[in-house]
Amino acid sequence: SRCGGTACGRWCGDLFPAECPSKSRAYWGLVVCVGLATPLNNLSLRLNSIGVYQDSWSVQLLRSVDSRATVGLPKALQGVEHSVEAAYVRAIRRARHFIYIENQFFAGSSEHWKDCSDVGCTNRVPYELAMKVAAKIQKGERFAIYVVLPLHPEGEPDSIVVQGMLAWQLRTVAMMYEVIAKALRSHGPAGAHPTDYLSFFCLGAREPRPSTNLPAALKPETSVSPEQERILQTRRHLVYVHSKTMVVDDEYIIIGSANLNQRSLAGNRDTEIAIGAVQDGFALPANPRPKGQVHGFRQSLWAEHLGGYYPEFQAPEEMACVKKVRQIAASNWEAYTAAKLVELPHGHLMTYPYAVTDDGAVKPAVEVFPDSDGRVEGTAITLLEHLTS
Repeated sequence: SRCGGTACGRWCGDLFPAECPSKSRAYWGLVVCVGLATPLNNLSLRLNSIGVYQDSWSVQLLRSVDSRATVGLPKALQGVEHSVEAAYVRAIRRARHFIYIENQFFAGSSEHWKDCSDVGCTNRVPYELAMKVAAKIQKGERFAIYVVLPLHPEGEPDSIVVQGMLAWQLRTVAMMYEVIAKALRSHGPAGAHPTDYLSFFCLGAREPRPSTNLPAALKPETSVSPEQERILQTRRHLVYVHSKTMVVDDEYIIIGSANLNQRSLAGNRDTEIAIGAVQDGFALPANPRPKGQVHGFRQSLWAEHLGGYYPEFQAPEEMACVKKVRQIAASNWEAYTAAKLVELPHGHLMTYPYAVTDDGAVKPAVEVFPDSDGRVEGTAITLLEHLTS
């Protein structure tokens, strides 16, 4: 039987050379039209105005798998698969208005870095994101990308491994802003800034001190370390981002285990799994502003991160939304880094501590992370690139 989901046409068409997923190469995963396998007269599904069942989904299974994980399987299923990266690239290229990303790591497209370009962190996602913005600028169209990362990777921020990850992340971000700044110089509106199109954020919290002293039974029996004592005083905590998801135009979502780095996307390194999904009744172009469950999921995340709902969130690509999000994130970062203990005023989203100039140059906004000796710019250690990229 043929796959009837709209995702096959708009999102998966290039990945499936055959009409039916069962006839296509296993390399590219599987599309399942959720809700259409049961006879329609047994389902309470709603038809929208164009005759598509609103409650059905088209879902594509995505993987990063190397040949070691496919030993013993039929020959057609053996080999390296990197369909997670392929799905990210295709979704970015088809994006019309905005992209929202949450991920634990962010590094790639090293062949376009100014230095350390031979690290081998060559996944295409960061460069594709930058080129999407550049193409929109050239056409005179608005577009916005929001990326939420941890303040720093898991572990001690001054450790060799974390510093290496931060070094590759900064080079990735700098490359992207350079591409966007170049497009603005050639085609952009007067006064436009690279961060009008691409913004990076992190999450954090500050907890107020208890109004009363802790009972003796709850006090630690052993002395605390100087670092623990400092955190007890500042009450500062990063909210660690461990999700790996991308929302495109409130229509399409990728969610799974794959980070945006070489280890997860290469296919011949870490094994990963993800899905790409679109709710059939809320697909573009029939719905210029899809209001299905992908939209609701993104709005709920933003309400949590930003401390509430704002009307500007309905059109994330517009400058009004970009400014609103940046304003909230900046005020939260100011509270997070303040010497005086104050709670973050609006949720948890904070500006990532990068400073971006009009010409796209990127440098750390602060030298070290709060309550740490870890350098924001990281330290490039090429001997560990296989581990840190």
